Amino acid sequence: MQLQALAQQQPKIRDDYKKEIAKYEAIATSLDQKKEKLQQQAQESEKLYEQLNVHDDQFDLSEAAFALAIAMLAMTSLTQKGWLYGAAMVPATFGLFMGIAGLLNWDYHPDALTNILSDNAIQQPYK
Repeated sequence: MQLQALAQQQPKIRDDYKKEIAKYEAIATSLDQKKEKLQQQAQESEKLYEQLNVHDDQFDLSEAAFALAIAMLAMTSLTQKGWLYGAAMVPATFGLFMGIAGLLNWDYHPDALTNILSDNAIQQPYK
């Protein structure tokens, strides 16, 4: 309040205030432009992340399916059951398909299976 009263009395101080205000308004405008540019870059990065995340899920499913198939093949080796060998080929085939889909950038993503296996689905009870 005292500065405002003093500024009204002295034109030079008022001009200095106007210069400072203009300087800070220019800085604010510059920062707003930078903010918009960074926000656009962040949105583009988010899109790229989502595209790459699909392939990460494909490789994760491939690895899990192969691990299951190897465990089933180990049991087949111990029990010598032919049907168990056939059953082990199901996750092996799925793992091979998901691995090839990830490598060749196919846009296949089993959402239902991923939702069941993800932490979010496990932590939240079904409604």
